[in-house]
Amino acid sequence: MRNTRLDNCIAFIGRKNSGKTTLVEALISELTARGISVSSIKHHSHDDFEIDIPGKDSYRHHAAGAVATAISSAKRFAVVEDLMPSDSESEEDLTNIEALLRTPTQKTTDAYEQCVRAIGMLPASNLVVIEGFKRSGLPAVELLRSDNPRDVEAAPALIARINEYILNGKTTNDAEGALPAAVVTDMAEVAAAALTANLPVFNFYDISQISTWLIDTYAKPLYSVVIQSGGESRRMRQSKALVPFHGRPLIEHMIGRLAPLASELIVTTNEPEELTYLQVRYPGLRLVPDKYDKRGALPGFITALEAASNPLVAVIACDLVNVSVDLIEYEAELLEQSQRADLFMPFDAVVPMSPQGIEPFCAVYERERCLEAAQACWDRKKVRMRNMIDTLNVRFIDAENEPLCYANCFLNVNTPEDLARAEGQTA
Repeated sequence: MRNTRLDNCIAFIGRKNSGKTTLVEALISELTARGISVSSIKHHSHDDFEIDIPGKDSYRHHAAGAVATAISSAKRFAVVEDLMPSDSESEEDLTNIEALLRTPTQKTTDAYEQCVRAIGMLPASNLVVIEGFKRSGLPAVELLRSDNPRDVEAAPALIARINEYILNGKTTNDAEGALPAAVVTDMAEVAAAALTANLPVFNFYDISQISTWLIDTYAKPLYSVVIQSGGESRRMRQSKALVPFHGRPLIEHMIGRLAPLASELIVTTNEPEELTYLQVRYPGLRLVPDKYDKRGALPGFITALEAASNPLVAVIACDLVNVSVDLIEYEAELLEQSQRADLFMPFDAVVPMSPQGIEPFCAVYERERCLEAAQACWDRKKVRMRNMIDTLNVRFIDAENEPLCYANCFLNVNTPEDLARAEGQTA
């Protein structure tokens, strides 16, 4: 899968000779050493450029450890990507990426559209670091060096924007007038103004501190999203996946909601012939037949975990029509933080608990441990999901006290009447 989000993107902007490439190169090395998957984009001001020449900026990004590096100008776009032997991704993955990107509500500009196109061409990664693209409107870290005349000249304008924000609580809406997300500087007056506005301030040598801030603020977990579509439903009297919902098959409604979260998107089903068209309509989506002929939650769960290639796996029922994507994201972040913290007993899963009980098909799982537990339960003919969950170290989320669990977010549709009610409760 390609990168399908913008909230894991951060730009580093500044004038020529402000030290952008040197800083980005050092950050990529540090982040990669910490186990963070980084892709990078270098904005090129010239329409015609060469790529991946030793000593050039993009080459330095790539050599530092970026899994992919892109260069973009108004007329050309190029990517250098290290392909793994198991990478069987179709070229068609590149065609419909903009339909999956989480785009902000702000008015787009040529720079914004150009940057988003470049972001969508990159492989899924924890973090996308962008050098340049000042006018894209994406969150940015601004660099100002005291020994760079261009930065000295630009400093008063930044201080004025900060003061405007302090006085009025806002700045202009365009990219030129927006405040940076953070400042990297060795200029005392710029640092003082930024701190007054509660902006993070770093020196050029604070590589560890900047990396920590990037991880905490912008890096997102990589995880597989598996939608369990099942098949023919007795109570629905037809396939749930294909039943019309808001003018399109229910499975497409779920794909539309969940695709922006996924570094890998999988649909498991016992009717693969009926759903083959999804792989054409949604390039990169994988369709996986159920491993077992027997119906039930646990065998479908085993299929989901075996199909996933990421260590974290969100497993979602296809009839969870109002699923909270923010809740799924929160679960993945909790589980990744637990795994990264090197705890004696990290969580195996993060599962919400509603007044009706546990919600195992709106949850995120650590693949290896949970697959082992599920297979053991299946072999012992303990086929309820609760049997498996009771053997795990689970972080339960109390739905009644979690704002991300809004009304009807665990709503299942099992009958035509349920479906009609759900259409009236969802957009």
